[in-house]
Amino acid sequence: MKYIVVRDASGKLMASGEDNGMFEPIVPAGCVRTIEDAMPPPNPLTYQQLRAAAYPPTTDYLDGVVKGNQVQIDKYIADCLAIKAKYPK
Repeated sequence: MKYIVVRDASGKLMASGEDNGMFEPIVPAGCVRTIEDAMPPPNPLTYQQLRAAAYPPTTDYLDGVVKGNQVQIDKYIADCLAIKAKYPK
């Protein structure tokens, strides 16, 4: 199977899909469209994306506030501080 791949000038993957006649990406200025034999790997996550994804959902905190559950609120804060320590700015 062949894949249509669009990359910017630095080589960063912008779009990809099967070359099956149904996928025709828009190629922005400065980008290159190629046909490749294998699906390219996705771009790695940035440090900021990894850090943001590691935080617990804010709904955990809000749930604790609404219920008046200080243990749940303290756990949320502790989890956030652990992420800040793991991924310092």
